[in-house]
Amino acid sequence: MVGTIGAVATMPGQTGGVSVFTDIIIKELELTRLQVSSAYLVGTAASGFLLPWGGILFDQFGARRSAAFSTLGLGIAAIFFSQIDRVAYGIRHLAKSEEGWLIEFSVICCCFFLLRYFGQGMLSLSSRNMIALWFDRFRGMILSISGVIGVIAFALGPKILNYGIQNIGWRGTWITVGIILFLFSVFIVWIFYRNSPEECGLVMDGSLNAHIKDRPTNPDRIFVKEFNKHEALSTYSFWIFTLSLSWGSLYGTGYIFHIVSIGDELGLPRGEILDFLIQSSLIAVITMLITGWISNYIRLKYILLFVSIASVFWPLGVLLMPTILGRVLIVSGLGMLFGGSAILSTLVWPRFFGRLHLGAISGVAIKWSVLGSALGPLCFAISRSVGGNYRLISAVSIGVGLILVVGTLFADNPQRKLSISR
Repeated sequence: MVGTIGAVATMPGQTGGVSVFTDIIIKELELTRLQVSSAYLVGTAASGFLLPWGGILFDQFGARRSAAFSTLGLGIAAIFFSQIDRVAYGIRHLAKSEEGWLIEFSVICCCFFLLRYFGQGMLSLSSRNMIALWFDRFRGMILSISGVIGVIAFALGPKILNYGIQNIGWRGTWITVGIILFLFSVFIVWIFYRNSPEECGLVMDGSLNAHIKDRPTNPDRIFVKEFNKHEALSTYSFWIFTLSLSWGSLYGTGYIFHIVSIGDELGLPRGEILDFLIQSSLIAVITMLITGWISNYIRLKYILLFVSIASVFWPLGVLLMPTILGRVLIVSGLGMLFGGSAILSTLVWPRFFGRLHLGAISGVAIKWSVLGSALGPLCFAISRSVGGNYRLISAVSIGVGLILVVGTLFADNPQRKLSISR
């Protein structure tokens, strides 16, 4: 439960949390949409390159310390965001500079870096990995339940933040978020987070019998050895899973970051386009429950195949808007992609490579997802600058998605290959 709450607490550092402030940033800092998207790229990419190191620290210090440190950092980032225009003005005043955009650009880059590193990066890694470390036979089911709560929270998050902006202003909203995160770090993370069941004198899944009996017959659920980071990175399966999840992150982040602008292009009001996220959450909930349960019985590459197909539906729907079929494909594709990805992004690494080096291995995978999310908003902004709309990036995404669909057919579990060779 607390790991799920921790994952939900990453909302301010997720694209959905930032997206409702995009137009406000453009107005307050007097930057263009392309400049803000570029700043998002710089800040997110910088955080992504540090995540493998953060994963190693997770292995060394455990979930409790990592999550507490990350939550405090995210709270500081939220307070920083609330004063971002004043910080930029203060630096400009001290520098005695009256022209140009470089100071505002640099300040927003730093803010995006803090939000993305501590939110989407370290707090997400610490919370989700802690859940994975506590369960084995029930890992898929627990992750699906956790994911359902997360999807609902992330779908409602932009609406809640938008409500805050309308009632207490964008500055007051960020200050409130920062205070909540500080309290969460002290009263939830430090008190209730635990690194592993073994540390508490327990075993995975709650009892020894549950751990060793009634395992479903599944050729994917075979454990032969603990892979270290370098061994995991040398496998084809690591990269096809990582690239597939990262591409979904790229397109998904770009779409959500510019969701208000996309709604304007499609002739949809701000509230209606944001409702797409809530509608897709229902599909994501169903997807998580099914994939979490069925992951105990089928090979994970088939779930990845499902996710890759969903990554084609979503951009195809954008191209077919404003038809009813376009709406259906956007909502269903978004829900299936996010629902399946949420399960796979945590489930695949301990199953394929073991628990010993989980932080280091998942840290690299998350790095690429973060880099994908960094490039997404910029790719969408370039698409609009070049073509005047977002159709170009959607067409490219369909092509990449089809290539990934073929690639997933060969994404076998390395543990299974080792068991066959023996």
